[in-house]
Formats: sequence, C-alpha cells, structure tokens
Amino acid sequence: MQGGAEHGTSALRARLETGRFARADASDVGSVLESVQRLKEQILEKDRLINVKTGELVSTRDYLRGVFAALADAVLVVDAEGEVEFANQAAHELLGYREGDLVGRPAAGLWADPEQARRLTPPALDQALRAGGYQRVDALLRTRDGRAVPVSWSSSVLRAGDRVAGLVGIARDVRVERRLEEEKLRAVQALAASVAHEIRNPLGAIQSSVALLRRDLDVSGDDRTLLDIVFDETHRIGGIVSQFLDFARPVRPSLEPVDLGDLLREVVTLAERDERARERQVLLLVDDDAAGPLPLDPGQVKQVLWNLLANALDAARERVVVRARALPGGVEVRVADDGPGMPPEVLARCFEPFRTSKAQGTGLGLTICKRIVEAHGGALRLESAPGAGTAASFSLPASRPDDGGEG
Repeated sequence: MQGGAEHGTSALRARLETGRFARADASDVGSVLESVQRLKEQILEKDRLINVKTGELVSTRDYLRGVFAALADAVLVVDAEGEVEFANQAAHELLGYREGDLVGRPAAGLWADPEQARRLTPPALDQALRAGGYQRVDALLRTRDGRAVPVSWSSSVLRAGDRVAGLVGIARDVRVERRLEEEKLRAVQALAASVAHEIRNPLGAIQSSVALLRRDLDVSGDDRTLLDIVFDETHRIGGIVSQFLDFARPVRPSLEPVDLGDLLREVVTLAERDERARERQVLLLVDDDAAGPLPLDPGQVKQVLWNLLANALDAARERVVVRARALPGGVEVRVADDGPGMPPEVLARCFEPFRTSKAQGTGLGLTICKRIVEAHGGALRLESAPGAGTAASFSLPASRPDDGGEG
C-alpha cells in the first residue's frame, strides 16, 4: 500500500517537472471556457430572438385589438370549453357590460334563444368545432339587464395551426336594419298585392278559356302540344301569382293539435314520388320524444316543409335527411342535403325577398317559410358551407305563442 503511494507521488513529481500536467490542465480549462462563452453567446442570441418575436406578437395583438375596437359589430371568441375568451368594445356596449367583464363567462348565458345557447355548450359545441364550416343565423342575444337583442350571427371555427382553438363570431345589431326592412317590405308587399290582383283576373280568364278549348276542340299533333304548353304555363304563372299574394298578405296561422310525425311522413311520401327523388334517397327520422301533437297550422307547416324539401332535392347529390327531435319547450325539424353547399355571401342573403339562384324561382319561398315559422313562435335557420351541403332547420314550440300573431 505504501509502495503504491510512493509510486504515485513519483509519477506526479515527474509530470510537474516536465510541465505536462500544467499544460494539459490549462488546455482543458481553456476549452471549457470557450464552450461556456459559445453557450453564453447562443443564449444571448436566442434571448434576443425571443424578445423580437415577443415584440412582434405584442404588436400584432395590439394591432388586432385596434382593428376589433374599430369594428361597429360585436366580436366574440369562444374557446373549446364554451367560455368567452375575447370580446371587443362593441360586444361590451351591445350587451351592457363593462370592458373586460365578458371574458371568462359561459357563452351560452349570453343568448336569449335556448336552442342557440345549447349549441354553445358541450357536446353540441364539440360537434360544431369538429364539423367546421361557416354558419349564419338570425338570433337573440341577452343583455346584462335581461333584454333580448336581435342580431345577425356569423361564426366560423378558429384554428391555431392544426389545433381547433374555438369559435369566432360576429354579431351585428339588426334592430335599425329591421325597421328599415319592414318599411321597405310593406312598400314591396303593397306593390306585389296590386300587381298580383291585376294579373290574376285576366289570367283566370285565360286558364278557363284554355281548359274549355282542350275539352271541346278535337286537336292533335303540334296543335295539341301547343295547347298543352299554354295550359301548363298558365298554371305555373298562377302559382307565382299565389306566391306573390302569400308574400303580400301573410295569413295568421289557424292552430290546432297536429301529430308532427304523421305530417312529416305525409310530406316525405309526396317528396319520394317527385321526379327529382328518382335518383336520390329521402330518409325520415322521427325521435320518440318528438312524436305527439303540437299546436300548428297543418297547411302552413306542410308548405314550409315542402319548400325546404324541394330546395334540398334540387341541391342533393344522393341523399336528403329529414329529422325531427325534441328541444326544451318544443321540437326541431331539420332538412339536410349532401349537395355542394353555399358560399357565405350567398347564405347571408338567402332570406331576402326576390333573391334566388334558380332559373325559374321567384325568390319568395324562404321568405314566406321564415314568416310562417315565426308566426308559429319558432325560428328558421340555414347552415351551409361549400362542399359540405346545406341544412335548413325550423323549431316549433310545444305551446301556443303568447300573442298567436305573425311574429
């Protein structure tokens, strides 16, 4: 043991004498110092880049906040849990909250419409975020003091890279716009009623005359074909005139207890016999809790359902699905197609009268349907996105509307 120590001491003394230990030790220390210096420079550079990026993000955030603050429309960002993550100044003013008080609140509590509120709570919100797309609906927001404010709500899914971050929506206060539209609508209705009456009288005479000619004249070949064309086209014009009159003078619904399931089956059976349904499948799904009588006008609700089904058959590639399901306080009927869908700018103006994409359409179908549904105390909504089809849904209350009016 002692011999080993003496040998180690001798070796150390020899290294010190030659200077090799000192040179090797100094070289190691120098390498370490160089590495530390390089790491320090890299850390400083990373820190500088982080500061630059942070400054850019802060500038971008402040810029976007400035843009949102300048918007007259309310902007709400709802996170994946259904809480308000951001609200601009217009949103606080519209809903009567102090700035910053909306952040962190459940978004569902800001809606006066129970169905719209349900769509902002799991699992409905989860499904909407997964589905993506653009939605535009007329809805009611609830102010801090409990008043209902009609808005036009447009929303789309917000993404952060590949992650779904939430929902961003814009709510436009439509109270002033609705007053102007109502004034314009009254003027258009008066004009439509006048024109329809002027057309209806001579048209009735033409239809009766053509019907008599078809019955009494023994014509064939091209003459018979021309006579049939005149007869068919006069009836088509008669249908357009009737639509003008329905638009000009909406009829108050005559409510009676009606089994919604039976009514849906009747209209779907008619749709299945339509020429457009030959290469398309029409499916009807009625949930058990949606069955039973509802206070409604059967003729008017059939008109709504048939109009929505006709639009869906025109657009569908392979399938149209009609589904009835229960809602709190009522029932929802949804008509969905697998067609090409609609871009946002078309969807936003679907309910405007005389606006149509069909060659032979009047542009009054959805306007009349919306009025009928609202007269029943319900609401009509459209959801669509390019390539994702279109879904039209309307709700009907389980009890009579308080005023029983036109809505």
